[in-house]
Amino acid sequence: MAARWAVKLGYENVSQFPWGYQGWVEAHSGRTGPAPDTLGLRPGNYFPACGLTVLDGKKDRPYLGLEANVKSFGLNEIGSPFLLVALYNELCSTCLSQFPVYDCLFQAISNDRELKPRIRFIGLGVESLKREVAKFRKMKGVAFPLFADERREVFNSVGRPSLPVLYLLKKESFGHRILMIHKGPVDAPDRFLSAVRDSLRKESSGH
Repeated sequence: MAARWAVKLGYENVSQFPWGYQGWVEAHSGRTGPAPDTLGLRPGNYFPACGLTVLDGKKDRPYLGLEANVKSFGLNEIGSPFLLVALYNELCSTCLSQFPVYDCLFQAISNDRELKPRIRFIGLGVESLKREVAKFRKMKGVAFPLFADERREVFNSVGRPSLPVLYLLKKESFGHRILMIHKGPVDAPDRFLSAVRDSLRKESSGH
């Protein structure tokens, strides 16, 4: 829509990047430094500690196991041994197409006896203001908690990956260790959940 609008206004050098900002970075990596994922974290690394602001306390505090009236918190305060974190950007068309899939994953986890008490699912809006995240969640009817990575602190700390990306994390004494990373869209939710189950079983068995 933005590209068509620009052409109608008379701009001639108009390009479309379906991956949004990250697509632009990949096409101009020589101008902007390292391409996405070249500095990215890997399974076994620790996810960056980050402070998040509660945007919908009535729904999110009980789900995340946070104390009543808490306004901001760290990942270590979430009351589950495992955490699924989705990084997205509102200007990324692929990210937007994934939210119905993410909601399906959230519902599947919530309805699963094995996974429900062990995993919490959150999303981080890269470069989105808090009010934008709250509006986006309401408009899209997103079932799981969303938070704002306004200054791209988390995004930069994980290595500026191409979006969307999902991280499966395990809470440990030193932070949250990355068990699994899924880059790009989730084409088969059942297969993705099977991979999550396998990762959890390996952790439980000590392998």
